[in-house]
Amino acid sequence: MINGPDGVTHQLSKKEYLLLELLIKNKNKIISYDAIAILVWQDTIMSMDALRTLVRALRKKTYKEIIENNNGLGYKMHL
Repeated sequence: MINGPDGVTHQLSKKEYLLLELLIKNKNKIISYDAIAILVWQDTIMSMDALRTLVRALRKKTYKEIIENNNGLGYKMHL
């Protein structure tokens, strides 16, 4: 669970939690799409649409500007 900017507590899905944890542990570093696929999707196949949907959901539950997409490289979190 996470408290959003709107003051509401949001429940995170397993993948949302894993991605958020990965980004926080590597704040201000670009996490490649391949690393996200391995660490978040684990034994299943990740599509780019699924990743974008997951990031969009996290942005809604947290702050829109906190997760940055680096086209062709991956995602980075600004804390």
